[in-house]
Amino acid sequence: MKKGVKILIAAACFAAIGFAFYGCAVKNASDDALAYFSEGETHFNNARSYHYLGEHKKATLDLNKAIDSYKQAIASFSKAIKLDPAFASAYQKRGESYIDQQLASNQIDYLSDSESRRKINGYEAGIADLDKALKLDPNNAKAYRLRGSAYLYLSVSRSEHINFEDTKKAILDLDMALRLDPNDENAYQIRVNTSTLDGEWESAFYDKAINLNPNDAASYGLRGIANAQKGEKGKALADFDKAIALDPKLIWVYCELAKRYNYSLFSKEDKKEIEDLGRATGERYNGVIIIKDDKKAIAYLDRAIELNPNYAIAYYSRAISHHDLGEYEKAIADIDRAIKLKPNDAFAYASRGSVYMKLNDRQKAIASYTRAIEINSDFTQAYRYRASVYAELKEYKKAIADLGKAIKINDESDMRSELGLAADYCKRAEMYKNIGDINRSNDDAKKARELDKCDL
Repeated sequence: MKKGVKILIAAACFAAIGFAFYGCAVKNASDDALAYFSEGETHFNNARSYHYLGEHKKATLDLNKAIDSYKQAIASFSKAIKLDPAFASAYQKRGESYIDQQLASNQIDYLSDSESRRKINGYEAGIADLDKALKLDPNNAKAYRLRGSAYLYLSVSRSEHINFEDTKKAILDLDMALRLDPNDENAYQIRVNTSTLDGEWESAFYDKAINLNPNDAASYGLRGIANAQKGEKGKALADFDKAIALDPKLIWVYCELAKRYNYSLFSKEDKKEIEDLGRATGERYNGVIIIKDDKKAIAYLDRAIELNPNYAIAYYSRAISHHDLGEYEKAIADIDRAIKLKPNDAFAYASRGSVYMKLNDRQKAIASYTRAIEINSDFTQAYRYRASVYAELKEYKKAIADLGKAIKINDESDMRSELGLAADYCKRAEMYKNIGDINRSNDDAKKARELDKCDL
């Protein structure tokens, strides 16, 4: 072999070896970062468990560990990015680390009753990284969802008032996530709970989008959400129908259609106000379109599940319609499927507890409520539900303890409900009376009357 050829081969080998070392260095930095990120998530979840147990010092300790892990993840992702500036997923995960670091910091402030927020600027840093990730990978649905969530957090973090400019950015990003991945449940759930209050801006935006592209199925579906928020029943249903006519696989549109036929799929507070106003079968309340037809709702949800058997929210929603039809065993089966897919959904466990109560299975109801509380220690309604079961079982001291938790959470909440407090004080007064503690019973009854009323 000629000397020149040997030199070329040797050079090629050295280049290949160098490239391999370079690739290994990028991978090692990325693997380290992912390990630190996972460690941060573990500490964050541990902190939630300690918070449930009322062990705030241990919760704070784990939150600080989570912040440290996220810092290390950020540093390692930064190394990977320095080695490979076009590493889109590293920008995405570093952005997610910044956001989670800020959330952990906010939780520490909450536990310490601090009014100030640490100057981490995690949301802004996260958004900046997600901007870069999306520039490198414009079709990354998860990056849009993460950035939309960050804008949403930012919209309520800068002052006491919501910044609707940030809310608009959140909406556009969440909508893009749904366009790119209609099966993204998280994007759908966040999106339907996000609006500029009256739906006008969203509606006008999608009017323009549809004028530019009359065959854009997603725009019709998203405009349908906006029209529903405005209370325009006919327009919303027409938009949803048009969306699935253009694209029969838009799974979240079937879920939206199901909502329009079962007002139970909305919050307990909204339902109570609807019923108080005598509109349980009326046209709308506060943007909620109400056309009670559970069988039709189930048919739409059947189609959603047919399209994606792993779409947890469809099972959960169908369970509610089965419940309202008195089909409790079917409701339990659907909630169990939802829980298997999303084992940390506190609302699903609480709902299952309520269905078990319909079946007079109090022990399983208590177990479900307890699991809901373990997942979300501030879940006031779960404490109330479990207290009611304990009261039926004449375990009055346990009921008193749960009502005490509900009262404390409600009283310290930014959305404090005096009616809820009055009901809890009155119920606890009854429990104290049952165990013969008349002084405490009278004290609670008095507090209830000062807020609203109590018949004791």
